[in-house]
Amino acid sequence: ATGTDVAVKVQRENVREIVQLDAIALRYLAQVLGWYFASTDYFAHIIDEIVGKILEETDYRREAVMAKRFADYYTTSKQSISEIAVPSVLDRLSSDHVLTLTWIHGEKLDHWARAQHSIEERRKLIELGVKCTVRQFFERGFYHADPHPGNLLVDHAGRLV
Repeated sequence: ATGTDVAVKVQRENVREIVQLDAIALRYLAQVLGWYFASTDYFAHIIDEIVGKILEETDYRREAVMAKRFADYYTTSKQSISEIAVPSVLDRLSSDHVLTLTWIHGEKLDHWARAQHSIEERRKLIELGVKCTVRQFFERGFYHADPHPGNLLVDHAGRLV
C-alpha cells in the first residue's frame, strides 16, 4: 500500500454474455426490419457494427493499451503538450475485468465551465481542447472517442486531464 489515489473501473459480471444475448434479439429485429424494408442485410450490418464496438468497450486489456498509447503521445513524445495531464495505467492492479489508473485530482469540465473563470481562461482551455482533438485526428489517426465531461477534468494547475 503506497497511499496513492487510484481510479478503478470494474466490469460487471457476465457483461459480455448479456451483450451477446442482446445481440441475438437485435439480429432478429434486424431480420424483421429487413423483411419490412426489403433489405436483406443492411440492418444486420448496422447491428453487428454496434455490437462489435460495445464488445470492444468490455475489453479492459485493450482499453489499457489505448490509454497508454494516448498517454505516451501527450506526455512523453516530442508532441507532448504540457497543459495536458493523462493518468497512468497501473498494470499490476489491472486485469481483463478491472482497469486501474492513477488518480488526478481535478474538477469535472462541466462544473469548471459553470464557475467564474475569465474569458482568457475559458479561451485557453477551449483552444487546448481543439488543439488536442485536431492533433489526434490529423497527426495520429487515433483519438479519444469518449470525451464527455465525466472523462475530462481541469486540474489545480489548469491542465486538461
